[in-house]
Amino acid sequence: MQKRWGKKISDYAFSEFVSILEYKTNLIKIDRYYPSSKTCSVCGYVNENLNLNDRSWICPKCKTR
Repeated sequence: MQKRWGKKISDYAFSEFVSILEYKTNLIKIDRYYPSSKTCSVCGYVNENLNLNDRSWICPKCKTR
């Protein structure tokens, strides 16, 4: 019973923390499966041809690394 209560309380605490952040700041939530590592931070180009071994890449559109 204690394990269940601990998990519920921690879930509630995180939810409360997120709601405080939403109230105080301009919080932007993104989807878990959003391809943020495939998106160029300068121009927004999405590179679909990346493997798990690729740690950095050069954008073909704006030539940034």
